[in-house]
Amino acid sequence: MLGQGIGNRCVILVMGVHRSGTSALTGALARTGARLPRDLLMPQPDNRDGFFESERIVSLHDEVLAAAQSTWDDAGGWTEAQRDIIRESRFRHRLWTLLRQDLPGPGPLLIKDPRLCRLLPLWDDLAAERGLDLRHVLAVRHPAEVAASLAVRNGMPPPAALRLWLRSYLDAERHTRGRFRIATSYDVLLREKSRFVLPLARSLGLAGAASPRTMALEVDALLRDDRRHHHAASRDDRPGTVMALYEWLLNGLQPEAFPAAALDEAAC
Repeated sequence: MLGQGIGNRCVILVMGVHRSGTSALTGALARTGARLPRDLLMPQPDNRDGFFESERIVSLHDEVLAAAQSTWDDAGGWTEAQRDIIRESRFRHRLWTLLRQDLPGPGPLLIKDPRLCRLLPLWDDLAAERGLDLRHVLAVRHPAEVAASLAVRNGMPPPAALRLWLRSYLDAERHTRGRFRIATSYDVLLREKSRFVLPLARSLGLAGAASPRTMALEVDALLRDDRRHHHAASRDDRPGTVMALYEWLLNGLQPEAFPAAALDEAAC
């Protein structure tokens, strides 16, 4: 299968705004043949099953954001100077130093961090320099649910959470345009579980070592219904651009439904 042929040059990047289900999706994909970094963050009360994130890569991402005078919850547009900072060779060199420790091995490496939405240019430059095959998975959750979760975890006001939601997906869309990318639904992930995850894994080129039945059982055991604490009461009470982008992402990112020029204008 494809996953066997691309070996240690394929990196699957899982991204989405914070509290969008990136951890659940990454944990599920890790049970279907993708490899995780060895230095995973420890589970926390707000994510008891684990974050499935490399501690050192997340730390580097935070350092890059700080150098650009930004933070994980910054929803503002960036200047050219800030964009130049995140693409500096010193960060690219350090990222490669971390990444190459986990690349050797069978199958693609799975990297997840919500900060990827804004830091993809750094990864693009590294991929071009080192011949990496990047595959992008966008985890998409209803903006009202994300806002409710960020309010509980971080005390973030809903308007700020919606701005962060919009900025995260606009940036992720812009920097994956024309690349291998798949947008996934948090609703579908939790409803369909392995019925959704196993076909997704195949489309990503993952060749699980276990049988399909074993993988399905492990995925279903991870994606527990009691891990979801927020449900959107309505799908039409968010700002127009937010909901338009949300529906577009879930409907296959069809260019005729949301032209690139309109997306770029919204991102300004």
